[in-house]
Parts: sequence; C-alpha cells; structure tokens
Amino acid sequence: MTQVHGFLCGPKIYEVDGIQIERPGSGGPCPLRKDGEPKMRFSKADKAALDKFWDMSEEEKDKHRVGGGCRSF
Repeated sequence: MTQVHGFLCGPKIYEVDGIQIERPGSGGPCPLRKDGEPKMRFSKADKAALDKFWDMSEEEKDKHRVGGGCRSF
C-alpha cells in the first residue's frame, strides 16, 4: 500500500497591537474583521498596525504570527 501525503496551505495570520493581519502568498497584508474576513475599509489603528508590520524584519514578524501557513497531512 502507498500512503498519500499532502499539504494544506493558507495565508499567514499575524497579530500586531491587537489587530489581526492576513498575509497572503500574493498581494499585500490586510487587516481582518472579527469574523476573519478582510476589512474593506481601514481605521487609523489598522493603518498604524500595517505600518508597524511593514517596518518589522521577518524575524519580528514571525514572533507576531498566530496562525496560518502550510500544514502537512
């Protein structure tokens, strides 16, 4: 018998100053609503969190990661 192995991938999720930010594989990061959907309009707090996110190194971003990415099964 052979085993099937796969990966399930989704956008990485980060939390900066209490605001969840989605970072998809293509396109820029986007703040998320409470239900997990991307926000269409950004508040001043959202913009400040995005600015802070852009200024972070990849190591700093990894410290703020709360979910997403690829999982093997």
